Amino acid sequence: MSLALEPFDQYDNHVFIKLLLDQVRISGLIDFRALSLFTGLHCASYFGIVGVAAALMEKKGCDVNQGDCAGNTPLIWAAMLGYEGLVRLLLKHENIDPDVPHKSGQTPLLWTAKNGHEEA
Repeated sequence: MSLALEPFDQYDNHVFIKLLLDQVRISGLIDFRALSLFTGLHCASYFGIVGVAAALMEKKGCDVNQGDCAGNTPLIWAAMLGYEGLVRLLLKHENIDPDVPHKSGQTPLLWTAKNGHEEA
């Protein structure tokens, strides 16, 4: 598992973050000067990788409520994309605040409902 975590720890301001976020199709909403806010946990949440997210959440200094350069917390990514298992995992974290909104004011619950992910 430690080998799988390496890419999630060592990519602040790496060009692949910009390419990934360009694929998300929300480039107009992204502050590319703040790419370092898009952490490994945000990336694992975007792709729905539960095992990696769980390991990252155990690391010291992991902020499960941190917004990224698009204004999304890991929970918002998981809720928006309908990753039920990841949503459950994040909600079990002792420091999670499920009401931290996107910079537009939308909460994870609203994103889940808006995108029709009833299971999440």
